[in-house]
Amino acid sequence: MDILTDYSNYLSARAYSQGHLHRIRVFLKYCIENNIPYTTQITEKDITNFYISKNYQISTRNCFITAGRNFFGLFLGLPSEKNAWSKMKLMKPEQKIVDFFKEDELNQFINIKYNSKRLSLLKRKVILFMFFYLGIRKAELISLHRNQISLINNSIKIHGKGNKWRFAYLTNELKNLLMNYFKEEPIEINNAFNISLGQINNLFIKISKIFNKRIHPHLFRYSFSHFVMSKGIGIQNLQRLLGHSSVEMSLHYCNPSNFEVEEAYQKALSK
Repeated sequence: MDILTDYSNYLSARAYSQGHLHRIRVFLKYCIENNIPYTTQITEKDITNFYISKNYQISTRNCFITAGRNFFGLFLGLPSEKNAWSKMKLMKPEQKIVDFFKEDELNQFINIKYNSKRLSLLKRKVILFMFFYLGIRKAELISLHRNQISLINNSIKIHGKGNKWRFAYLTNELKNLLMNYFKEEPIEINNAFNISLGQINNLFIKISKIFNKRIHPHLFRYSFSHFVMSKGIGIQNLQRLLGHSSVEMSLHYCNPSNFEVEEAYQKALSK
């Protein structure tokens, strides 16, 4: 659809998340398949039926609400009274302990059997290392360019949510991987790693099938938070690395698991 191309350009020009584009594409496809005019006649009931058909969790529904308000309200210019998405209330998800994995488990995701000419083992390793050791978001990785990476200063300048910039820092191993990758693929075409959103999604779908559990880029972001906190980095430094506007948000990313709480309790009482 030409309208989606225009919307993608609209998001890029305003540094909005391209995740909005993906969600709107899914919703418009649903509308077309169910003969729902998607410009002015969408109702709250249509949106509710869309949720039910996809069995979305609360957090995902909230993402669709935000995308719907942006696309239909800001981009298409529908007034609030005609935009059903504006009438949908954001829901408060249940508080839960987030899942994460440890550093020594990273290689099991890298070494899967994955036949792809466009996604070599080296590129796959670089991508997964970026997610784990930088806590970078998927959209941030796709929008990253090589001139934002300084191998001399061991740092990366990341363009994050809300048009905010932050710095991330390279481990020696990640720096060496980047040097080798840039030698293997010296020309940047569309981003630093010449990778598409679809290729990243397919990689994580493959990993999830192999390990029979949902593995996604944000799981790596949670794991990064636990990893650096275990190294004693401190919550305010973590906030800077994650690009959060508040310490409270960063605290959510490093909530201890039940195992960690029990381990700390046993250790404290055994002294």
